[in-house]
Amino acid sequence: MPAWLKVVAKWLVITSVVVVVFSSVLLFLGYLLHDNEQRVSAYQQQINQHKENDKSQADKVKSLITLDDSAELKQQAEFVRQAKRIVEQHLTCHSDQQCRIFQSGQPILGCQIAINQIGHQMLNDLKKIKQAAQCSTSTESVASCQNNLCSIQLAKVN
Repeated sequence: MPAWLKVVAKWLVITSVVVVVFSSVLLFLGYLLHDNEQRVSAYQQQINQHKENDKSQADKVKSLITLDDSAELKQQAEFVRQAKRIVEQHLTCHSDQQCRIFQSGQPILGCQIAINQIGHQMLNDLKKIKQAAQCSTSTESVASCQNNLCSIQLAKVN
């Protein structure tokens, strides 16, 4: 066998071994990559499922809070509506002794309302149901009867 053929055969064997080893390494890395992609996909699905569960729970809580807020607002609006009706019907008086000051706790009604005894009792009964105190109270005013209507006057300091 000629010497050049031995050299070519030697290089051909070396090249074949290198190609086989390189191909084996690439196949192994491909397998690892495929396995990793499957694990990552499963993990992402798990994360997405947790996010959906968290989102649905957050939506449920948010809807409950919204329901609570809207129910509370409806209740407060109903209190104001009923209180206005009572005040409109019970402003009349004949003497100062019939007038009382009611602390409504609602700026929309007026923090202090001058009203007759019957209206005062009705507002107290209504206030026991539910209302939020949003007004600061002042004890410097007095209810009086003027022109047959209850009104608020500043207290006289002696």
